[in-house]
Amino acid sequence: MEISKLDPNRIDAHRRDQAERGFPLLRACPNTSAMRLVRNLDRLGQAELMALFDQWAEYDRLCQTDAATPAAQMERLARFPVLAAFRKSTADLLSEKSVSTLPVKTVAGALNDPQIGGRAAAWARFLQLPPEAAEFTTPHARHVDDLVPVKPRHLRVALKRGMEGRFAATEERLSTDTTRYIGRLRAWKIAVDIEFVSNRGWRRHHQFRYEIWLGPKGGGRLHVPGYEALWSVPAEWDYVTVENLERSVAALCDVVECTRELGSVADTGEILR
Repeated sequence: MEISKLDPNRIDAHRRDQAERGFPLLRACPNTSAMRLVRNLDRLGQAELMALFDQWAEYDRLCQTDAATPAAQMERLARFPVLAAFRKSTADLLSEKSVSTLPVKTVAGALNDPQIGGRAAAWARFLQLPPEAAEFTTPHARHVDDLVPVKPRHLRVALKRGMEGRFAATEERLSTDTTRYIGRLRAWKIAVDIEFVSNRGWRRHHQFRYEIWLGPKGGGRLHVPGYEALWSVPAEWDYVTVENLERSVAALCDVVECTRELGSVADTGEILR
């Protein structure tokens, strides 16, 4: 995931600051990839975290100056064993199933099965999962009554309201599924492109993906494929519920603001059409 247009020193400082504060921005993202990542980070001690961030920062700086094929990227990553081991352990968590690490559409759909009867414990037993798989450990849901995926049209309305309120953004439809919100943040132009999953895409587990464009005051542009790119996970949000909708909108605005603070060097070119 390309983050080469952001300041590597600021990214490194941000990761370490987030570690000291318990990763509040990642925890606020209703994104099960981010939620699994936080679980893995929580398992590390302070010394392990610092060793990880040392290699991560060095790896990021190398990526800025050393373009490579996917095979070469894997070979390059192998030179950073602490980072490589952490990424592998995080990928291994993809097989970990719980009410807090699977997309809300998936969990809500399973709980609606007559054999499950809306009970998380019954769902865990049905899938032969350990009892802790039925425990809520995420700030995004407290119990099964919270597991109601927000409807796409309500999500669109809430995001539009949030972008208008935080960034004085205007809305531009790029396609049936993609909307661009164009605004300003402390003298910078910003654009947030959001690709929604419609009711026709119900089988797709995520609810939307997003990317950020930043236009510095002096001209040029920065493109970031979501705040989560700083942590090497996709910016696909899949745990937005009726109950956490407003918190989720606020979290998206927060990560856009944070990403703007990490930008320093821009390419030439126009950001907004």
